[in-house]
Amino acid sequence: MNDWLTLNEAAAYLKVQPRTLALWVHQGKVPAHKLSGIKRCVWRFLRSELDATLMPEKETRVSND
Repeated sequence: MNDWLTLNEAAAYLKVQPRTLALWVHQGKVPAHKLSGIKRCVWRFLRSELDATLMPEKETRVSND
């Protein structure tokens, strides 16, 4: 399985519109990798980073008994 996703593939994976995902990238909410050497901004996404963003590690809470 290919871990790298295009903007459209990542948006489909997250079940959002590509425009929404692009907005999240610009807001810093979702990690993305910008390809260089291209006039237009082209983003690629790692599936593992998207999964980690969606399901952050559970915070451990210490109870004061």
